[in-house]
Amino acid sequence: MPSVQLTARLRDDYKNLFNNCDIRPERSQEVEGVVRKIDANRARYDKVETSLGVPWFVVAVIHKVCLYPTPNTSASSLPARAIGGFPPITARCSNRSKS
Repeated sequence: MPSVQLTARLRDDYKNLFNNCDIRPERSQEVEGVVRKIDANRARYDKVETSLGVPWFVVAVIHKVCLYPTPNTSASSLPARAIGGFPPITARCSNRSKS
């Protein structure tokens, strides 16, 4: 798998893009709700970070995307029981088998 070298220029480009994004006012409550859920589940994401070496915030975003697919993604059935507002991280979000 090819890797991307995070150069100083690329880092600055990403920072610039992030610093210039705006949340549309009509979506601010939705964004705040997602942030609260991610924050409430931080310990879960920390465990995955420790296990896989993937930063917790990346795991949180992937988890969010897997839970709420857009019309352009396939939506398989979600677990019926939610924990802390988010269903469990499942195999559909990962290729890693349970140990």
